[in-house]
Amino acid sequence: MKSNLRKALALLLTLMMVLTSLPTSALADAVADLANNREYKELADAVGLSDKLKKYPSELSGGEQQRVAVARALAKRPKILFLDEPTGALDEKTGRQVLDLICRLREEYGFTAVMVTHNANIAETADTVVRMNSGLIESVSENNVRKTAYEIGW
Repeated sequence: MKSNLRKALALLLTLMMVLTSLPTSALADAVADLANNREYKELADAVGLSDKLKKYPSELSGGEQQRVAVARALAKRPKILFLDEPTGALDEKTGRQVLDLICRLREEYGFTAVMVTHNANIAETADTVVRMNSGLIESVSENNVRKTAYEIGW
C-alpha cells in the first residue's frame, strides 16, 4: 500500500514539475486534446490572455493564473463547474469580464455552476443562492431575474 502511494506521489510530483516547465499554450493544447475541445484560444481571448499563451506559468501574475484556471475548466465543457472565488484575485474590470464569460457559457453550454464567493453581489447572477455562516446553511433563495456581471455592484 505504502509503495503504491509513494509511486503515485512521485508521478504526481514529476507531472507537476513537467507541467510548470511548459509554456501556457502547450498546457492549453494538452487540456484541449484531453477534453476534445479546440476552443481554448477563444477562451484565452475571452479572459484577456491571448497575448500570454507563449508565457510560462511562473511568468503569469496570480490574477492571470486564476483566469487561466477558469478558462481551462470551461474548455473541458463540464456538466457541473465548481468555482472557488473565481474573481477573488482580479480587479473589477477583469473580474466582471471573467464572471460574464462564466455566466454566458453557463447558458450556452447548459452546465450547472456552483460558486463560492465572499462578494455577495455575485449572488445576483445565480438562479439559486445558498448563504452560509460558520459552516451552516443560513438561507436558500431564488433569483427571479438574474443580473449580468455588468449589472451588479462590485
